Amino acid sequence: MGAGLSRPIPVQRGIRQGCPISGQLYSLAIEPLLCRLRSKLSGLSLPASCGLECPPTLSAYVEDVSIFVSSQRDVQCLQDTLSLYERASAARVNWAKK
Repeated sequence: MGAGLSRPIPVQRGIRQGCPISGQLYSLAIEPLLCRLRSKLSGLSLPASCGLECPPTLSAYVEDVSIFVSSQRDVQCLQDTLSLYERASAARVNWAKK
């Protein structure tokens, strides 16, 4: 800020922006979280006329993940699972993002 340069910021981890394998690496990193959520959450109860064999629990496309919960038990399971994933991966949920 201002006229001078800031101190260097050491890069501890990550990949360069525009790296062609960044999407695949992200998919590999987040897949354990998605698998656990699919197996633990009840998902949404939808009418049988929807034609779905099992209730949807989440939707993931690139870095956008939507998680569907229908009970307090699912909410608690989601919080516990995200907390565990954050500790294991050093990833953080951006709760302020809308």
